[in-house]
Amino acid sequence: MNNTNYFDGRIHIDKSEIAFLLPITPSFFKYFTVEELRDVMADGKPMFEMKLLAGDSVSVTLRIPIKGAGNVSYIEYTRLYYNNSSADVKNNAGNIAEMKFTGFIMPQVRFNNPEDAIYNISCVQASSAKTEFIFYKGAEKILPNASDCRNEDQQYLTKANNYLVKGENFDYIQVRNHHGYCGIIVPIFKQQRNVEQFEFAVDLGTSNTHIEYRKGQDKPQVFGFSKADRQLCEMFTPTKNEYGFFEDLLEETELIERDFLPEEIGSDDYSFPTRTVLSCSKTVDWSEEVNPFNLVNLPFTYDKRADLPYNNLKYNIKWGNGDDLRVMEAYVRCLMLIIRNKVLLNNGDLKHTKITWFYPISMAPKRLRRLKETWDEAYKEYFGDGVTNYMTESAAPIQYFFKRYATATSLVNVDIGGGTTDIAFAKDKSIHHVTSFRFASNALFENSFSDLDDNNGIVDWHKGEILKLLEEKNLSELVRVFNSANNHRPSNMASFLFGLKDNSIPKKAGINGKALDFNYLLQEDEDFKIVFIVFYTSII
Repeated sequence: MNNTNYFDGRIHIDKSEIAFLLPITPSFFKYFTVEELRDVMADGKPMFEMKLLAGDSVSVTLRIPIKGAGNVSYIEYTRLYYNNSSADVKNNAGNIAEMKFTGFIMPQVRFNNPEDAIYNISCVQASSAKTEFIFYKGAEKILPNASDCRNEDQQYLTKANNYLVKGENFDYIQVRNHHGYCGIIVPIFKQQRNVEQFEFAVDLGTSNTHIEYRKGQDKPQVFGFSKADRQLCEMFTPTKNEYGFFEDLLEETELIERDFLPEEIGSDDYSFPTRTVLSCSKTVDWSEEVNPFNLVNLPFTYDKRADLPYNNLKYNIKWGNGDDLRVMEAYVRCLMLIIRNKVLLNNGDLKHTKITWFYPISMAPKRLRRLKETWDEAYKEYFGDGVTNYMTESAAPIQYFFKRYATATSLVNVDIGGGTTDIAFAKDKSIHHVTSFRFASNALFENSFSDLDDNNGIVDWHKGEILKLLEEKNLSELVRVFNSANNHRPSNMASFLFGLKDNSIPKKAGINGKALDFNYLLQEDEDFKIVFIVFYTSII
């Protein structure tokens, strides 16, 4: 046994996710497997056991099975590890070396076919720290396919070193710091089971993206995940302030929420539909392959929490050109990866997963072909051979209404999005005509003739009073969001203002809901009512 490689016993460990923090080396696994470590001896005692003692010292016991004779079936080795002391091998005493880090594994699944494996793993630590993860299958080291860090220039006190492991299961992670001390983390993986079939519908809109799904023949429901099927398996139980950043150096929950995923989607502040925005490192090279949740992610915290200084945000994902095509690919792959993980964590069959996405008729044929290639390539990467389904944004709601209202035979559906308005005309439960044009809600909150114009009469009229209220209530987190460079664009500012009424931070501060309800303020505003009348009339 190594003398100086146990983790701080004061850290709270989530036993449902991580099996052990072991003071042993990878060479141990030349003789015993991870599964055998969980075995019990004939007398019911575990093969490996750790006990926290007074003074934060730790007793570690390893029982090695032997053929033996009579009642003797194993040899027992025990060593005490003391805090704030030096190792004394002669007296069988080790010392504890504290490693201050946290992290996660996504997803918490062991794949039946190792070639299907795709794992995102992150080590979250102080920006000046040099803790690294090394992956093993048995005693064999597995090299990650990618290793990246967003906070390279240390603009922030905490960083995440991100690893991508593809095409291979792994058994455990060796954690090593710059002093050479190391320990081993053994995850408890859930075995992959292909027993359920899932179907997903994805509406990738100009302003917002929405996903719904169903399992088998169940009723469709909004995409999300709870603690029961959460996508990130955190290594330690996090603690955080009521809101705002950690006072401690390791602000793990805030960083993980911003650079990866929240613990849950579908409750509190984070849910679908979500803004169609991609968060990415300022140093990302778009000429190279960009892996989801390494240097890019879906920022569910956008407009709800302050951004981190080393990130950029990408908008207009569905319509951009040049490098924006790579941004669109990265965004779609992020969506597909969380859909894949949802299927895996709920015993779904990847190869029988159906995915349908929607597009506006006003999209140029060339761009539509590129979008279809992007969806199909992502499906092949994350689900296997096959292609995705697609339909117009105009047709989808018509089919929904006819299924829901059996007596309906003819209707006109007007879908006003952020960038396009899509209209479908149906008679006798059949679509006769569809149309789409680039005139939608963004036209109300920005200058359609210039992206450089930061002014908008509706937004400028109300935003000052809202900022004043946020400052009076000392909601510094939301003041930072308000003043961020992203919200210089009036359509982005409008989106932020619309979302305030559902944000948990003002609610916890006891602010009257209507005071920050931008929709309510506009309804009560007589001066701007004519603008909305003209807008709707022009569409009709």
